[in-house]
Amino acid sequence: MIGTTISHYKILEKLGEGGMGVVYKAEDHALDRTVAIKFLPRVVAANSVEQERFIREAKAAAALNHPNISTVHAIETADDETFIVMEYIAGVELKERVRGAPLSIEGALDIATQIAQGLQAAHAKGIVHRDIKSSNIMLTRDDQVKVMDFGLAKVRGAEQVTQIGTTVGTAAYMSPEQARGDEVDHRTDIWSFGIVLYEMLTGSVPFRSDYEQAMTYSILNEEPRPLHEIRPEVPVELERVVNKSLAKDPAHRYQNADDLLRDLRHLTRSSGDRGTVTKGALPSRRRKRVMYGAIALGVLIAVVLAVELLQTGGSRESHTLAVLPFVNESGDPDAEYLSDGITESLIGHLSPIASLKVMARSTVFRFKGPEVDPRAVGRELNVASVLSGRIDQRRDRLIVGVELIDVASGTQIWGERYNRQMSDVFSIEEQISGTIADKLRLTLGVGERDRLSRRTTENTEAYQLYLKGRYYWNKRSMEGMKTALQYFEQAVARDSAYALAWTGIADCYVVGSGAYLQIPPHEADLKAKQAALKAISIDDNLAEAHTSLASVRTSDWDWQGAEREFQRALELNPGYVTAHQWYGELLYLTGRFDESVAEIKRALEIDPLSLIVNSVLGWSFLAARDAERAIAQSRRTLDMEPDFIDAIDCYAQALMLAGRPDEELFPVLIQRDTLIELVRSAEVPLVRDAYEQNGLRGYWGAKLDILSTRGEGQNIWPISLAECYAQLGEVQKAVDVVEELWKKRDSNLTYLPLWVPLDPIRSDTRFREIIRQMNFPQDVASASQRPQQQ
Repeated sequence: MIGTTISHYKILEKLGEGGMGVVYKAEDHALDRTVAIKFLPRVVAANSVEQERFIREAKAAAALNHPNISTVHAIETADDETFIVMEYIAGVELKERVRGAPLSIEGALDIATQIAQGLQAAHAKGIVHRDIKSSNIMLTRDDQVKVMDFGLAKVRGAEQVTQIGTTVGTAAYMSPEQARGDEVDHRTDIWSFGIVLYEMLTGSVPFRSDYEQAMTYSILNEEPRPLHEIRPEVPVELERVVNKSLAKDPAHRYQNADDLLRDLRHLTRSSGDRGTVTKGALPSRRRKRVMYGAIALGVLIAVVLAVELLQTGGSRESHTLAVLPFVNESGDPDAEYLSDGITESLIGHLSPIASLKVMARSTVFRFKGPEVDPRAVGRELNVASVLSGRIDQRRDRLIVGVELIDVASGTQIWGERYNRQMSDVFSIEEQISGTIADKLRLTLGVGERDRLSRRTTENTEAYQLYLKGRYYWNKRSMEGMKTALQYFEQAVARDSAYALAWTGIADCYVVGSGAYLQIPPHEADLKAKQAALKAISIDDNLAEAHTSLASVRTSDWDWQGAEREFQRALELNPGYVTAHQWYGELLYLTGRFDESVAEIKRALEIDPLSLIVNSVLGWSFLAARDAERAIAQSRRTLDMEPDFIDAIDCYAQALMLAGRPDEELFPVLIQRDTLIELVRSAEVPLVRDAYEQNGLRGYWGAKLDILSTRGEGQNIWPISLAECYAQLGEVQKAVDVVEELWKKRDSNLTYLPLWVPLDPIRSDTRFREIIRQMNFPQDVASASQRPQQQ
């Protein structure tokens, strides 16, 4: 077989063999890529039942599209051979990784979480794997999990092929119901997952025997050796997850992968939190030695920390807090801006405190709703305490109830109810912020106490208008942005010295470079700059104003000026996540990739569930030409929100950079185009037909034809024209578009050094001169023609 060619696949080497097929590495000459091919063994091919099961594998797996499941490209028949063409994964089987030695607890948790994510995706489509085992799980070079071999998959609603009373699967990983030959469902995969997790933690499977019958008896009648006896340092909660997965009665197991995944993620977040994860039992004599050693070590650490705190003036971060979205109990949906606004204001008051890490708005607002359990959210976010609140506005009265909860114990640290005039909203926020600092015994640095009570306006009406502006600004829609701008402008009309409202105006123009407001980028940049400078002239100590100005300077290609503003903003408010995020973008644009990743990860520490910050991390990898990490990070973001356009754009460009096949790339490109209306719904069939006839070249040509017919102001996004020309090989036309945008100082050109669709024109002299004229650092300008990473 090796060296032969079947259809357009040249067989290179044998990768493995199992009961359901032989797998080879092959070269796909049609698409110039390496693939894995699984052939049905001829002895099995003669059995129509086995052949049907083999074909079902292809259909089941082809229905799945998930980063933790191996991709099936096609099922084909040639030369009397039926075979599946799959993604070739360069890596190692989990079985080989575990062989002879257990994994670290952190490593096992990471891999287990990824396996559970893959099962969650499969089960959601009604697909049961039925053969989860360590040899069916591949680990890439970056330790990304790929669940392989859906050869035994059972699809909900499909005709039953395997008769009841027969066993299918691998004996050591079989669930009790599977071993008995009973009907199985998704919970059989959860059992097998538990076996794999036990194997990762101990180095061996829990049920072992030289004879399948004896192993089956053990699975049905015996309990595995407790984890804490084999490995005492395994956390009690992790042992509970394993035990629950291995409950012999399916009704006592995890009932779905969602619950399993939730517990794994909680363990991952809490594994570094002192005292949150309780260790397994130790033998009594050893336990005493450990206890005495721990006491001595604790005293030493306490002394060291005390000295450090004295030397640093108590600036060490010591507490974590989540301010949950306040619940609007007024019965008036129009008052939602007030509950959201007070939440955001409190986050803004508290985040500059150096000894306190406050979760950012976009993370906590994912838990918005009246039925949220504050303690459960606190555990999910791995914070020490949670503030929850409710507001009720009755004409000119404002009733605010708050509760500060200790997450570990569930006890109330503090609670209060305020019934004041609406004009007292400022003092309510100040009192809440000050009391939190006191109750949490925070060490406040120079000026931090004053900042807690600092007001940016005394005008209640202007403040309410500002909150309404932020409420609509956060919607990130065209209608929302226009409404936000109106409210911000009304706020400064009430109080022209309201610096925070001026930053709101700047941010309306900054985000999307005017696209949300449907104005040209150069006009948006000018208005943003004017508003940001106005805010700074009023209050030079406002981190938001310096961040807005830094973004304007970035769009103006003033890299050094932008960096100074970002550093000033972070000096004023180290907890301001937007400053960390935008500064991270500046760093990757100027070629400082490692610094960029570090800065964006600082933003993620504060705002771990932020879609945009997670997406920007992908762009940072893309800027460094690390295609695979950019793909993986984009997929993680899209797992959170499948239609998040920024991540889709990054994903598409990363796939292009990696040289992924047309059939993988086209769906992502067309999804991007339709979401931002570069291609309208009625135009999609035209583009799809062009693609089917002429591949991606047809796609780019059809899109160019569509964009070329659009009138003025019809959301063309001119850089898209340059993309089309570049991909079609029309270099001079592409450079003409870029040059015209450069003359207009279009801020979309800020991303030229990393924009993958423009790679075909990077060697052009005019293009390289434009890059140089944009004041990029010399090493970035000289590296504008970067090799693609394979």
